[in-house]
Amino acid sequence: MSKMNLKVICRIGKQRALYIPKSIAEALRIDEGTLVKLQVVKGKLVVKPLLDPFKIALEYPKFAKTTFREIEETSEEIQHEIFKSQSDTNTT
Repeated sequence: MSKMNLKVICRIGKQRALYIPKSIAEALRIDEGTLVKLQVVKGKLVVKPLLDPFKIALEYPKFAKTTFREIEETSEEIQHEIFKSQSDTNTT
């Protein structure tokens, strides 16, 4: 059975808690603390995991490369723009 077609029957717990079975959680790559969006669509509950930027940075494949030099050059350009606009305001 494909992980995208998993079907499990669950019972709603105390205070309407819904406990995600391990097989579903693993298929969706969610764990305790993962934020999810709950939505009712045509009378059905839809649960969508929200992407955590830190988890993406640590666990997902890398698709871009940035060097320290590129970061430094961009930082210098931004600082130059900020300080230039501040000195223009002070001279007016």
